[in-house]
Parts: sequence; C-alpha cells; structure tokens
Amino acid sequence: MSLQWPRRLRRLGRAVRGERRDWVILLYHRIAALEPDPWALAVTPRHFREHLEVLRRRARPARLADLHSSLKQGVRVPRTVVVTFDDGYTDNLTAARPILASYAIPATAFVTTGPLRDRRGFWWDVLERAILTPRRVPRMLSLTVGGQRRTWDLDGATDIGDARTPRWRAWLKPPTPRHACYLELWQLLRRLPEAERWSLLGEVIDWSGLEAAAPSVYQTLDTEGLTALAREGLIEIGAHAVTHTALSSLSPAEQQDEAARSKADLEAALGRPVTSFAYPFGQAGDFTTTTKQAVAAAGFVRACSATGGRPATVIDPYELPRIHVDDLPGPAFEAWLEELIDV
Repeated sequence: MSLQWPRRLRRLGRAVRGERRDWVILLYHRIAALEPDPWALAVTPRHFREHLEVLRRRARPARLADLHSSLKQGVRVPRTVVVTFDDGYTDNLTAARPILASYAIPATAFVTTGPLRDRRGFWWDVLERAILTPRRVPRMLSLTVGGQRRTWDLDGATDIGDARTPRWRAWLKPPTPRHACYLELWQLLRRLPEAERWSLLGEVIDWSGLEAAAPSVYQTLDTEGLTALAREGLIEIGAHAVTHTALSSLSPAEQQDEAARSKADLEAALGRPVTSFAYPFGQAGDFTTTTKQAVAAAGFVRACSATGGRPATVIDPYELPRIHVDDLPGPAFEAWLEELIDV
C-alpha cells in the first residue's frame, strides 16, 4: 500500500518531461473494480489489459531479477519495464495472473505474510468498511491511542448515506466529519504495533456494528493461493513484511524480525528461496538505513521502495524506486509512460 499516489504522479510527470530514464519499475496493488477506493489502489481488469498491451508494444517487459542483474553489471537497459504488485490480494491470482499470462509478461508480487494465516484481511480495509461503508453509526467515537483519549464527533455524518462518496480520495479534503475521522485513524493506525492496531480496530468494529465476514472483494491470498500464484514461474514472489507496518516505526530488532519472518514464511510455503523485498508503504520516511540493513541481514538481495523518483546514477539495490500506476485507460497510460522512458 502506498500514499497519495496520483498527486505524486502529477508532480513526477512534470518533473521528468525531457529527462526520461532507461527503465522503470511499475507498482500496482489490485486488479479490480473498487468503489470506494480511497487510496486509489485498484486498476480495473480492462485497464490493466490495456496497460500490458502498451508494454508489449512499446517497451521491454522484464523480470525484476534480470533488471537488477543488468544494473549490477552497468549495462544500459533502455525501455525496460518491470511490473510489480504489493500486499497480496486474491485478485493478483484471479484477475492479474491470467492477463499477465496472455501477454507473457512477468511480474513480482510482494506478499504480506500475516494475512496468509490470519484471515481478517488488511487493517486498512477493515477500517474502510467500518467507517466508509454506508450505514448509520453513532455520533461519538472515543478511543485511547498511545495512552491518550481521542474523541471524534461525527455530527451531521452519521446517517446511512453519509459515506456515499465513492470517488473521494484520501489526499483530498474530507467531505464530511466521517471521512475526516477515517483519515485521521488511518494515519494513527499505520504506525502502531500490530496488537495495539487490531485492539483499536476491534473497538471501531464494535462501535460501527460492522459485519464480521469481509466481502470477497477484500480477500487476501492464503497459502494455497500463494502457491498457485507462483506456479509456472511467471510471477516471482517477494516479501512485504509480516504485519504491513511502517518499519521505521519499529525497533531495530522488530524490523529484523519482520524481514526474517516474512522470508521464512514464504520460503516454507513455496519451497524455494525468496530474495526480493518491498518496504510497506515505501515512502522515504517509512524505511531507514537501519531498515535496509535488517533486510540485507535477513538474506534479501534487493528491495524496492515506492518513492517514485528518478533512479540515481549509482543504484542502491536496497532502494530500487518504483512508480505507482493509477487506473488509467490505455491511451492515457501510454502517454504517461512516454513521459517516463524512451518507448
């Protein structure tokens, strides 16, 4: 999961005109039609197919490991594009993989391993369902966060229809107190330890009257789905930590544990080495030098950020930049790609 991507994309597009790069790593999350989608994580299957058509026609799709190998050797890799996914939703298997296979385009899927066993799903989806799903909710929500009592007054935004703003994005001004509450809680929860995060979410669920079972659109991969995704080798599996916490908020020992356990989880499920990692959220403040050292010590040979910037002259294999892809139709995606690389 990443933060404020379409706004970052617009800034990036302006910054890179006239100074295109040789290669780019694209970051997707979900291949699905989603509303609401406050963080713009989803690209529809139709648009994803159009993206791959553009890549097959205008670029050189490559595996992440092959790009890394070329960079280590100092070999120029013009028009190279790598496709990656973060988090580990079931639609990576059911929607993305068949489309990738039809174009013979490889990809890397970075999977958060906690949900392989814990079927509650991702915490941000639970928060979204509790607060932004149209239903009547109580006016006042009070939680103790970090030892301090916090209260949100949803006056004027408690009725069943008050969450019906499907095109709202979380980098825009919240249209109601309900949306403001969601955004503030998201920012608080993303940096909390896993146990405290889910304890608070339990209180939010009780407050909202949310149904326990998540709709299928929120489903994450289980171990069986993970092995199916990796079958035949088209999609490399990489690690995306265990709990999807901003690793920089954890102690060095906890960061080491997140990296090492995620690697062990995936290798136990797949029976093969896992050598690629992606930092949860992936912005500059979400990982540090200590984080990169923990990832390297765990045995990963490369790691991806989500910083989106132009690759430096000297490539750090533990900070390979990626650029998030918005839900663009094919022609718009092609024009956007032309701003990034010489296609």
